Amino acid sequence: MQITRLASYLAKTYHAKIHIIAEKSFDKSKAVKIKNNMVLLSKHLNKIEVDYKLELLDNNNDWGQTVLKYGRENSMDMYAYSYDSDRFLASNDKFSQSLLFNEDHIPCLIINAKQVTSTYF
Repeated sequence: MQITRLASYLAKTYHAKIHIIAEKSFDKSKAVKIKNNMVLLSKHLNKIEVDYKLELLDNNNDWGQTVLKYGRENSMDMYAYSYDSDRFLASNDKFSQSLLFNEDHIPCLIINAKQVTSTYF
């Protein structure tokens, strides 16, 4: 959700369309989580009046290549992605690397989800 808020305000500023993509899942519990996240994101985007498209994609073995192909076919102007620093460093992640160094030279915004989340005690 962190990256979507940031990306949605960028899209609103520049009158851009956001494509929110997720991998299709045949695992029922994961599919429900994805659906719930998509509903939550669509409510946020409707509220701030940003043009968007939600898409579930088949993953053909390499998610990075699947995302890049989707971006190419849909004339993306930017990729945005958040990662979990508790799991890995973006600089060592194959997916992050595929976005950063994509052959189409599309800019990429990658944020550490943990660092942009406000926690109140």
